[in-house]
Amino acid sequence: MVRARQTRHALVREFFFRYRTRDSDKLLRIGQHGDGKKQTLTLKQARVKAAELSTLLKQGKDPQVNRLIERDENRRAEQQKLEAIELEARKGTLKDLVTSYVAHLKAQGKMSARDTDRTLERHVLEPFPHLAARKAQDITAADITDILARMIAKGIERRTNIVRSMLRAAFAYGAGLDNDPVRKAAALKGVTSEAVKLFGISGNPVADIRRIGHYDRAGERTLDDSELRAYIEGLGPLHPGIAGTLHTALLLGGQRMSQLIRAKWPDYDDEERILSLRDAKGRGGIREHRLPVSDRVAAILESLRGLNGEGTYIFSTRAGSTPVNLSTLSSAVGEIAKRVSNSSPFSAADIRRTAETRLAALGVSKEHRAQLLSHGRTQGVQERHYDRHDYLSEKTAALAKWELHLDVVLSGKPTNVVRARFRA
Repeated sequence: MVRARQTRHALVREFFFRYRTRDSDKLLRIGQHGDGKKQTLTLKQARVKAAELSTLLKQGKDPQVNRLIERDENRRAEQQKLEAIELEARKGTLKDLVTSYVAHLKAQGKMSARDTDRTLERHVLEPFPHLAARKAQDITAADITDILARMIAKGIERRTNIVRSMLRAAFAYGAGLDNDPVRKAAALKGVTSEAVKLFGISGNPVADIRRIGHYDRAGERTLDDSELRAYIEGLGPLHPGIAGTLHTALLLGGQRMSQLIRAKWPDYDDEERILSLRDAKGRGGIREHRLPVSDRVAAILESLRGLNGEGTYIFSTRAGSTPVNLSTLSSAVGEIAKRVSNSSPFSAADIRRTAETRLAALGVSKEHRAQLLSHGRTQGVQERHYDRHDYLSEKTAALAKWELHLDVVLSGKPTNVVRARFRA
């Protein structure tokens, strides 16, 4: 059916499809011809559409109802398209994944957060900006091997395995984020922050890349008496903040630098002579690691108090506002090591290994060394739930033997000192 009407500018013809249903006669508009401002149909096109509607009618379908259904389906398809575009925009890049993972480590109080941030920035994000900008779910095993191969080509060995482990942990963390109800709730509230980034990670691209075994060989370097003596004497010319930190770590049996430098003045009870460190290494959350302080260590801490004034951190080179940098300490040990032995340099890890080796030789049991040096303390139900003994007396006895041994090393002969002095 065709209807004609005159407008200001032209004669417009409208095409309709008339049909009968059980209930009534119906008229369905097909389109129009003659108005250049709107989409128009030719008579031939209108007849084709009318034939299509007639076919629907023969199939028992009401053309008008069918048109409503099509419109609803088109609206749903458009909505799904918009949602897919929005979802794609929310999917995080590799850089977003690293940022989110580092933020998670910081929230957990992990000492490794800062090192992870700097290491992945230096070896992944900066040298591979195209990967940093790529969606995390699109990163492949080949991309990871490119990152590691670059490090190996530059002569970096052990750190290559560390970067591999960091990336594997980051992807494992990201894979679980999309199913986190807390983050989904943030998204529903319209929070537009890093926390609601989605990653869509279905597999870990690092999982099939094996560690390079010979890069993980356990260190064997320990210092002999002359080297240990030279190391202690080499602390003298250093900045007082650096020397005090390194000397304290040594006198306390070779404590981890990363734990020691985080200590703040409220962590030191100068009445009870107890220094409390926070051990966030391994699983099970942050644990308090309490250490007895001898007269000698107490004197060093008091000198640092005078150096840093009312600053927050005990071990600092900036008036206590920030902890002394780990790389600064490593460099200081390295410089002393070069002067001591050009052919066989040593590191801070070798100092720690030397201390534990000597403690074993002094008769300190493996269990008490583990308590003193804060490792191997997270295994088993007994340790997690029932063993609340702080081992202070055992730590005191071990450190007394250790200070006496260091006196022997420094003097080169047996000392008259019976034991180091600790607060009762």
